[in-house]
This record gives sequence, structure tokens and C-alpha cells, in this order.
Amino acid sequence: MQKEEGSRNYTVPDPPGLFDGHVWPMYVKHKEIMEGSGVDVAQLDGTKSKKQLYNEVYGDVQNHIQQLLQ
Repeated sequence: MQKEEGSRNYTVPDPPGLFDGHVWPMYVKHKEIMEGSGVDVAQLDGTKSKKQLYNEVYGDVQNHIQQLLQ
């Protein structure tokens, strides 16, 4: 019986109001905390491919390391 339960392949919908009532307020709260702490947070463009995002972030990290070493 357990194998049958593990083979289910469907998405359980989010409860109504979850995003507006919890997810978005927590995003805003933590974004404000990060901005207030002076941490440089980069926004990633979700329309780009994973490879493009990786290359951009990797390049930014390399540039930051080079600046620290100078």
C-alpha cells in the first residue's frame, strides 16, 4: 500500500490566502531587514535561464573577490 501512496503525482493547491496573507508579507519584511542591514542584495531576473543567472552571479562573485584582493 505504501508504494501506491508514493507514486501519486499531483500538486496539492495552496490554501486560499496563503500568498497574500503570509508569503508576500514575509518577503517584504525580510527584504526590508536585508536593505536596512546594509547587505548588497542583487535581484535576479526570473525570465533568464539558469545558466545565464549562474554566469551572472558567478561573474559578480569573481569581481567582488578581485576587488577585495586589490
